Parts: sequence; structure tokens; C-alpha cells
Amino acid sequence: MAQICLGIACAFESGTLDAWVIENTSQKESEHIFVKKNKFISIMMLVAGFIGGVIADVYLKGIFLFALIASSIFVILSVFVMPKLQEDGKRERKYSVLENVNGMKKIISDSFQYCVKDKNIRNIILFNSVLTFAFSPVFVFWSPVLHDFEYVNYTVIGMAWILMRAAMLVGNMVLEKWLHTTFFALSVVSVACGLCMVGLAFLKQFWLLFMGILLFEFLLGLIYPLKETVLNMGIESGNRATILSFNSLVACLFNYASMILMGKLATVFSIEMTWVCSGIILVVISILILVPNIKKAA
Repeated sequence: MAQICLGIACAFESGTLDAWVIENTSQKESEHIFVKKNKFISIMMLVAGFIGGVIADVYLKGIFLFALIASSIFVILSVFVMPKLQEDGKRERKYSVLENVNGMKKIISDSFQYCVKDKNIRNIILFNSVLTFAFSPVFVFWSPVLHDFEYVNYTVIGMAWILMRAAMLVGNMVLEKWLHTTFFALSVVSVACGLCMVGLAFLKQFWLLFMGILLFEFLLGLIYPLKETVLNMGIESGNRATILSFNSLVACLFNYASMILMGKLATVFSIEMTWVCSGIILVVISILILVPNIKKAA
């Protein structure tokens, strides 16, 4: 139930702030903001990973209390800070339950029609969804795999999480300094990430496996800002918030499907098999969807 509630909360939040940023900044500014956003997320995850690891070794259920405190702070900031971002003179209109339901139907309908018309956006949404599908097994299984090694406790897992967030932060910084947010960059990095995931399955020593995971996280630090920018810049202004919400919805469905299918695959075969399959899927989808769009975007 907690995960379901979290999913509902993420669905309501998804896309709104990104859409606001795109509407109120230039393309160059928004690209810079997306990279900065992922950088600050990585920094906060560094802090949370360290605190969570220490708390878990003392009292495992305490991490949920810590998450409750963080969520409460998020709600407070949303209530008191976000309204100030709205244009002066605009009043919020209150909607009935029926209007909200009809609004959700309209979002799905309009998004579907828009995706049917725009092949480029359809491909990017499909790529983002497959990306979520492919990453899920690594996100779910890395900690139990590392925890199975001798002398690895929750504090070590917390420290591992900190180093992983640091690797992602380095990826954000590299993208900010040297790379351009293009289809070509997204395609190359995605293929490299898929190959890295396949490689993880064959690393049996703790330090080798952990170094592979750090490389995976570094590549994520490149991929996340790239895919956000490529998607946002391809959507017309009036449809941006709607399409971003639809993108989040489809990605969530792919994530749930991955958890079920990859969980079953891990049970029948092994966790390593899920990493191999996911990596191959990511490489194939990157080549089939992103590469044809490189010339169009050039």
C-alpha cells in the first residue's frame, strides 16, 4: 500500500515542474537547469544514503520514519513555495471529482493522439519507458547481491549508495561541461549503459562488481538529463505538461511490468540473467529508436 501511495504521489507530481521550467526559460537555460537538477538530486541522495545506512544498522524500520520526515518537508515546500511561482493575478480554480476524472481521460486521449501524429515524440516516450523497464532489475537487485558478500552489512550498503550517487553526480558534471544534449549523445551513452549492464552479470568479485555498478551510475548521470532535454524540447508548448504526464504514466506501467517479469526471471534463472536481458533490450532499443532520429535532429 505504501508503494501504491508513493506511485500515485509521483504521478500527480510528474512533469509539472519540468513543464514550468520549459515555459519560462530559454532552451539553453532549461538544459542547464535539468543538469543542475540531477546534480542536486545526486547530492541529496549522497546525504540520505549515508544517514539511511547508519539508521538501518541500528533500527531497520527507522528508515521509513526518516522518509516520512523528508516527505513532510516536501509537502510543506510544495504548499508554501510553489504557489509563489505562479503568475500574479492568477487564481486557482477548484475542480469537482468528475471534472478531475474527465481531465485525466482527456490527458490520456490528447497524449495518445499527439503521439500518433508525432512519430518522434512517440519514439522518445517508448525509449523512456523501455529505459525504465531495463533499469529496474539493477535498481532492485544491486543491494541484495552486494549484501550476500561476506562482511557486508547495511552500513556498507549505505556507503556503497553514497559512492553510487557520487558517480552519478560526476556524470552530471561531465555532461554539463563537455557534452551536448543531442540524440547522438543519448544513443551512444544508452548503448554503453546497456553493455555495462550485461557486463555486471559476469563480475563475481565484490570490488569488480561494485566498480561496474559505479560505471553504470556514472552513465545514468549522463542519460537522465539527456533524455529529459530531448523529450522536453521536442514537445510543443501547449501540450508539454500533458505529454510529460502521459510519459510518466507509460513509464510507470513499464516499470511495474519489469518488476513482475524480471522478478519471475530471477526466481527461475538468476539475478544475473535479468541484467543480461535488460542490457540487451536497452542496446537494441537504443539502436532501433534513437539512431534513426540522429539525422532528423541534425
